[in-house]
Amino acid sequence: MQNIPQNLPDFLIEYINKDVTQLALTQKFPLEWLQQLSARQKAIEKLPTWAKNPHIKYQKLALEQCSSEITASYKAFLLQNCIFPRNKANETNQNSEKMADLTGGFGVDTYFFAQYFDKVFHVEMQTELQSIVKENFEQLGIKNNKNIDFFEGKDTDFLDFFQKNYLKNSEKMLYCLYLDPHRREGNQKSNTGQKVFKLEDCQPNILGNLEEYFKVSEIILVKVAPFLDILQGLKLLKYVFQCYIVSVDKELKEILYFLKKPNKENTENNGFLPENVPIFVVDLDKNELLKENFVFQFTISEENQTKIPNFSLPKKYLYEPHACMMKAGAFKAFAERYNLEKLHQNTHLYTSDFLLLGIPAKVFEVIETLPYQKKAVQDFLQGEKVEITVRNLKENPQEVQKKLGIVKTGGKKQLFACTNLHNKPQILVCERV
Repeated sequence: MQNIPQNLPDFLIEYINKDVTQLALTQKFPLEWLQQLSARQKAIEKLPTWAKNPHIKYQKLALEQCSSEITASYKAFLLQNCIFPRNKANETNQNSEKMADLTGGFGVDTYFFAQYFDKVFHVEMQTELQSIVKENFEQLGIKNNKNIDFFEGKDTDFLDFFQKNYLKNSEKMLYCLYLDPHRREGNQKSNTGQKVFKLEDCQPNILGNLEEYFKVSEIILVKVAPFLDILQGLKLLKYVFQCYIVSVDKELKEILYFLKKPNKENTENNGFLPENVPIFVVDLDKNELLKENFVFQFTISEENQTKIPNFSLPKKYLYEPHACMMKAGAFKAFAERYNLEKLHQNTHLYTSDFLLLGIPAKVFEVIETLPYQKKAVQDFLQGEKVEITVRNLKENPQEVQKKLGIVKTGGKKQLFACTNLHNKPQILVCERV
């Protein structure tokens, strides 16, 4: 008979690969243990450093909302090395090495910021959550939270605290403020059923507090969910000087806006015009911290000024831009940069006679072009399974599948249902290169 673990860490070690639902049915284990096991299983991929330690405690919502290790380490790296690179050997005033995470949460971003800065403030309203973070940091080897200070309260409470206790003592401002706002209410959806993200619906109230933030820091980093429209963010935040669209292993994760305190020089030089802001589209490797699979840089001005690409019927190869590229909206710049033709103005698929690898897109070989007709597709596929992608058609994939009589999906072949340059629907049967 199997012995039941006597404590939570032993339970988490022994049952890490077990089905939590099945364990719940046995009614042998406390609910808290099962909740911690479920959280640890989710953390294995998102927070492997945390998941390795069975003494780490989790809070469900905080775990869901926090950055992954991959994206958190990248943000910290960008701040230290890319935005305003600094030589610490020549730094004489360590006050400029302070920063504050105004939405501390589960502490993942704070943890990685602390690897680059002399002091990081973890600001959090929830007493219980901040207590968990303190204990977890001890477990992760940050003894006595050496360069992390904890502040319990709202973002505006911290601003008052810092001004009274630091700025009035002639210390320099913070190097950076970091904010990761969350929607006040449940997920909102547009008329099309897609999630929407509005800064004005979030807390902290970034838009209302921008001027207050700049009283204590010259740099502000704002992370938002990928549902926010890029241009809308540039306009609302006003003082953005760089924007990053970040994906991990081709999955879109977050948008980063770097803001700089306005002054005479950068405002007179139109430094904050949305169309002039450098936008970096980055895909990170899921298996190695700080490894960039690709970086695509452009500006909205460049996209607007780029000529409309040539339109063409499908050639030998087809290119489907990754989700982060689609989010960027650099459809003309993408075609020009890689010398590609496009299937239609609103069909964001590209084509060429030559094979082009190493670009931010899935690459396919076009096996056959068919009319958007059930018989033609059935005759060609002969019951073979295919994956279905829809571009610039009224129907969704499920409706296309039903209309074409495709029973099974999957397999090696990819079926694109799209609109061609003659405004006619067509079917492209492809195989991934």
